[in-house]
Amino acid sequence: MIANGPALIGSPEQVIEKILNYHEAFGHQVLSISVDGLTESEQEEQLQRFAEEVLPVLKREIPSTVWDSSPALSEEEKAASAIH
Repeated sequence: MIANGPALIGSPEQVIEKILNYHEAFGHQVLSISVDGLTESEQEEQLQRFAEEVLPVLKREIPSTVWDSSPALSEEEKAASAIH
């Protein structure tokens, strides 16, 4: 159930693998995580582990433009800027 379900449970490597598989299937760049059902200190610990052990790999493996402050260029704009 854990391996095939949507829950991100397991070692950092297992969580990374599941998220990369989701990305391959759906192409998303945004992921919501939850630590419901844990005490406040457990939530902090899990979020810290995610930030230190999972997030750096995801940032490297799934380049994102979601938080890019520059507007996305259309194909025509990209072509025009390449000429100049």
